[in-house]
Amino acid sequence: MGVVPLCVLVTGTSGSKLLNVKDTGRMNAPACMVHSNRDIDVEGGSITAAAVQAVKSARGFISPAAGTGAAPVKDPFAGLDLNYSKRLSCTDVEKAKPLQVTSGTYYVAPGRHCGGIDASGTARILLDPGDHFFLGGHLAVKEDARLEGTDVVLFFDKESKFEFKDRALVNLDGRKTGAYAGLVMGGTRDNTEDFIISADHVESLLGVIYVPAAKLIIEGKADIARDSAWTVIVAEGIQLKGSPSLFINANYEVSDVPVPVGVGSRTGGSRLIQ
Repeated sequence: MGVVPLCVLVTGTSGSKLLNVKDTGRMNAPACMVHSNRDIDVEGGSITAAAVQAVKSARGFISPAAGTGAAPVKDPFAGLDLNYSKRLSCTDVEKAKPLQVTSGTYYVAPGRHCGGIDASGTARILLDPGDHFFLGGHLAVKEDARLEGTDVVLFFDKESKFEFKDRALVNLDGRKTGAYAGLVMGGTRDNTEDFIISADHVESLLGVIYVPAAKLIIEGKADIARDSAWTVIVAEGIQLKGSPSLFINANYEVSDVPVPVGVGSRTGGSRLIQ
C-alpha cells in the first residue's frame, strides 16, 4: 500500500460512519487508495479502489477487502495557511447583498465574494483564474446554471459552503501555481458546514477538495467528476447516498495542475510489486 497513490483521506477520528456509502452509491478509485482514520461503513452501495484501509472497522461491499488496524494518516495540509479570513473581511451590508444571477454569462474576478453567489435558471458563471474567497455566504449552483473555471481555487469561511444541485453543470480545474497550487476547493479549519454535491452534471473537479473540519455529502443519481484527470478528497467525513457514482481518477501525468505533496503519487512513482 505504501506505493499506491492516496486519493481519498477521511481525517476524522471520533464518531461513527465517517466514510459512509448508503443506498446504491458507488465510490470508484481504481488506481489509488481510500483511507479512513476512523471507520468505513458501506450500507448497500460499494467502494472499489486499488486499496482500502481503515484505522478502526470496515464493513460492507468493499473491493478489494479493506485492511483494518491501519496506522492513522496525518492531514497532509495541516500546515497550509488558511487564515485568509483574518486578512479579508466583509461588512454586514456586503454580506446581505450576494451576487444573484439567473441568466446570461457573468465573469467573476478572483478575490472576495461577500455574501456568496447564487446561480440559477440558465446563468453561466465563469470564474477568472486565481483565488476565490467566499465570506459570509454560500455558493449555490442550481436548476440549469453553469459554473466553470480554470486555474482556480474556491475557499469557504465558517459561514460559507458550496451546494451543486438540480441539473447544474460544474467544471473546475484547480490552481496551477501559488500557495494553493493543486487545490480546487477548500474550507477553513473552523468550517463545519455540510458541503453538498447532488447536481446531474458535475463533470470535472480537477484538484484537491480539502474540507478538514466538514463533511462532503454526495447524493443524487449522476456520475461525479468522471471527466477529471485526477481528484483527491481530504475531508473530516464523506457520505454518499442515493445512487451517485463518484469517480476518483488518478491520471496525474496528463494534467498541468500539480499534485500537492502528501497525496497522489508517492515519491518515486508507483510500481507493480506483485
